[in-house]
Amino acid sequence: MSKLEKIRKLSKEILNEIPETETVEIYTLIDSCENSKNISYGQLLGLSDELWPRDYNDNKMDFHFMIYLGDFPELKKKFPDYQALVFFSEDEDSWMDEMDKTGEFKIQDNKVIFLDSQEYEKCSINGDFKKAVSFTVPTIAFGDPDKEYFDIERDAPELAKPLKGKLQDLHTVIYQLPIRIGGNPIWLQENEGATGFIMQFDEEFVSMNMGDSGVMYLYEANGFWQCY
Repeated sequence: MSKLEKIRKLSKEILNEIPETETVEIYTLIDSCENSKNISYGQLLGLSDELWPRDYNDNKMDFHFMIYLGDFPELKKKFPDYQALVFFSEDEDSWMDEMDKTGEFKIQDNKVIFLDSQEYEKCSINGDFKKAVSFTVPTIAFGDPDKEYFDIERDAPELAKPLKGKLQDLHTVIYQLPIRIGGNPIWLQENEGATGFIMQFDEEFVSMNMGDSGVMYLYEANGFWQCY
């Protein structure tokens, strides 16, 4: 059974048992042979120079992916004046060079930008098409967003043991998605003052150094990664 099938199966079973529980719509991106407005890797063309983020050496940051907000109703509602979100990071050589010069460890700089209709229409990308897939899942599967670790005994002690097991399994498989949009952050050790959670992803989705089992947490202004 694939991760996507498992999420659907577990969510359906849990919601059948506790139909009154709160739900949330989440999304992932999968490879697609069809044209899509969600694109990763490749070359981003047409973006205005003044919008392209730059690193501390004033070099252009690396483009990683663009998602089309129209495929994600919750994001489109939050950002009605924009058509797309684009994620960049400084390249690894610049990152390593900066640490060599300062002698201090730092997280790889990254930047999120939003494109309005005018800027979006200027852009084209020759990259990998990604299809958005949605799921309705119980919000309780994310646990307490203010706690680092998921603990179903702490968060829902009243539930029967078999149901707790299903929620634990659902929590785990959601966390294992290479990219997940919506819901709450999972395994967030410290939110570093960020607000407006959008998504999280790992190195299976984006090729950048995030350390040991690292995860990138993306917020409205920027993102940061954490690892073991």
